[in-house]
Amino acid sequence: MAEPLLKISNLNAYYGEVQVLHDVSLEVYPGEIVAIVGANAAGKTTLLKSISGLVRWQGDIVYGGRSLRGLKPNQIVELGIIHVPEGRGLFPFLTVLENLEIGAYAPNARKAAKETLEKVFRIWPRLQERQNQLAGTLSGGEQQMCAIARGLMGLPKLLMLDEPSLGLAPLIIRDCYAAIEDINKRDGTPILLVEQNVKLAMQKADRVYVIENGRIVLQGKGAELMDDDRVRKAYMGI
Repeated sequence: MAEPLLKISNLNAYYGEVQVLHDVSLEVYPGEIVAIVGANAAGKTTLLKSISGLVRWQGDIVYGGRSLRGLKPNQIVELGIIHVPEGRGLFPFLTVLENLEIGAYAPNARKAAKETLEKVFRIWPRLQERQNQLAGTLSGGEQQMCAIARGLMGLPKLLMLDEPSLGLAPLIIRDCYAAIEDINKRDGTPILLVEQNVKLAMQKADRVYVIENGRIVLQGKGAELMDDDRVRKAYMGI
């Protein structure tokens, strides 16, 4: 089996003196969609923020054979780890195009920005139609498209998505996940996905980690975990 692209070992993460993650370990292999699921405040977002260098952590996070310990967030982005945050994080008073251009932050992404923008517009023609519209005036679904598209502008080698379905109508969620699967299958981009919609995550992901109170309590293939009584009772109400 190939070496993991991302390997997290015994990760402990903190907000000030408050510990949120406890000895978390997980792996993401090339070409995978891996989902992290759990209840609110379980530590899902903190895990992504740890990888992005946004919170204090101990343990080890190894990406492409290199430890991320001590790296600043901008250095992590330049390695190809792109984080699309919960709540989209768009600049509402900038246009769609300006938001996308900001995504091409790293030098290699800036060089390829024109080509990448054309690719993004092929995936989401609506963003091309609305490229001169202020991002804050877009619908919720369009804002989520724009947020993921901005992530693609950074040429991700690992794309991390935090709650991409949050607050969206079912039809928009379907379209959003179709795009996510297309990005994964067409380009082979591995995706680390945080998702509160447990059933959806288990349907779409190759492997799933279940986190409770900052600890990984279950892991496995999505289809297998959907048949696990603990998961069905705790997260699906079945």
